Amino acid sequence: MLNENCQYISEVNSLDTENAEPKTDTENVLVEFDSKELEVMTNLASIEKMFKSMEEQHTKLKAELLEIMKQHNLKSYENNDLKITYVPANVRESIDSTKLKAELPDIAAKYKKTSNVKESIRITVK
Repeated sequence: MLNENCQYISEVNSLDTENAEPKTDTENVLVEFDSKELEVMTNLASIEKMFKSMEEQHTKLKAELLEIMKQHNLKSYENNDLKITYVPANVRESIDSTKLKAELPDIAAKYKKTSNVKESIRITVK
């Protein structure tokens, strides 16, 4: 059975942005997940844990490879499976949008760009 930590999509979509309190929808009722749904969640949790571990290994291996390329003064390497290019440290310029909005709100509004974001789920491994 779901517990009080569950929040329904209708509650998320009806957030009161001024008070940041969800408006409750009395039509929603708690339901029990069947074994297939629980299996999907359990399998996904397992895969998320493996993915996190693989990401950590990936980051570590990339750092090791970066050092190897620097030691051997390699700018690129390519074989049938992959191509690796060394990108040296550099300075990137960007616009401080928070400061721009505060100091020049009209200009910030003029160049504001909006994008549609498709629905998704966010998973946190504990």
